[in-house]
Amino acid sequence: MQRGFPVPVEGTIIKPPKELVDEVEHPRVFKEFDFMDFLFYSFSEAAKPIDSAQQIYAFASQVQPKI
Repeated sequence: MQRGFPVPVEGTIIKPPKELVDEVEHPRVFKEFDFMDFLFYSFSEAAKPIDSAQQIYAFASQVQPKI
């Protein structure tokens, strides 16, 4: 029996459930994205200098980070 981490199939769009997002109190933080696009980005040269915990913000953030 093989065990490991489940990985979404190619073409899976990551997005929050509609019930959890509204424009006033709970705005969307990340844009919708294809999981495989993010996976390829996380191993790209552009993502190497970025801490792995911050890569999702660099890839899918709706707002620009404050520097």
